[in-house]
Amino acid sequence: MRLLVVANETIIGPHIAEYVQDLNSQGEEVDVYLLVPATPLASSPGSPSPTLLDASGARRAGRQLASAIKLLEKSNVPVAGEVGVRDPMAAVDLVMMRREFDRILVSTVSAGTSRWFKMDLQHRLQRRYGIPVDHVFSDCIDSWEPTVAPDGTRRMLIIDDSPADVDLVTEALNSSTEFDLEMKIVMNGAAALDYIREIGPDGVDLILLDLKMPLLDGHGFMEGVSEEFDIDQLNIVVVTTSDAPNDRERAHALGAGAYLLKDPDFDVFSEGLLSLVNEYAGLDKLPNAENELVPH
Repeated sequence: MRLLVVANETIIGPHIAEYVQDLNSQGEEVDVYLLVPATPLASSPGSPSPTLLDASGARRAGRQLASAIKLLEKSNVPVAGEVGVRDPMAAVDLVMMRREFDRILVSTVSAGTSRWFKMDLQHRLQRRYGIPVDHVFSDCIDSWEPTVAPDGTRRMLIIDDSPADVDLVTEALNSSTEFDLEMKIVMNGAAALDYIREIGPDGVDLILLDLKMPLLDGHGFMEGVSEEFDIDQLNIVVVTTSDAPNDRERAHALGAGAYLLKDPDFDVFSEGLLSLVNEYAGLDKLPNAENELVPH
C-alpha cells in the first residue's frame, strides 16, 4: 500500500508509526510518503510577531519533515517525503500529479484548533481523489534538535496550546547555535502532568509553561505537580502574554522560577528566553557577541 501522510505541526509523533503498524498487522505492506505543507501558523490573540511566523513556515516544515523521517526510519518503515506549498489541497494536488497513492492520512491538532479540520480537508481530499482518507488528531507535538553536545543534551518540556506561540519559542531557541536541546511539546497541563508522571521530575531540565490553556491551565499544572512531586526539583518558567499582577504573583507563589512575557518585539523576547534557558537548563555558554539576535 502506498500511503500519503499530510501533516504539519503533528508530523512528528508516535501516532503515525502506530497507524502504519496497524495497517501492517492487517497484512498490508506500507510505503509512506510524508507531505508537510509549509502552512504558516496563525498567531493567536496576544501572540507576537505574525510576520515572523509567516516567514518561517517553509524552514520549520523542513525541520519537521527531517525529524519525522528519522523517527519513522527507526521503526523500520519505508519512508520518503517533501515540503509542499502552504495550501494543503494545492500541495496534495502537486504530489498527486507525480505519484500514485492508495490511501491518505491527514494528521492535525484537535478539531477546535485545526484550520485544516475547519476547512473540511479530509472530505475534500476523499471527494477529489476517490481513495480512502483517514483523519487522526494529536495533542502532542515533538520537536527533536541535535543531541550531541559534549556536556550532554538538555531536555526541555514546552507546555502551550498555541502552535503559533510554540513556533515563536522554537524560533527564538534556534536563533542561537550554542544550544543542544531535546524538546517535548504538549498542548495542555493535563498532558504535561501525565508526561511528568511517566518520566519523573529528573527527566526534564526545564519547563516552559503557558498559563491560559484548556483542560488544565498553567496554574493548575503547578498545583498538580506540587501535590505529587517536589516542585523545587522542576525548573518552571512561565511564558505568557498575561501581564496581570495577580497571575504573576500566583505563579511565583506556586513555585515558578521566573515569569517571562511574550513580548511583541522578537529581539526582546529572545534575549529574555535565552537568558533563562542558560540559567535554568544549566547551559554554560551564552550566545557569541558576533551572533547577535535578529528577527528572522
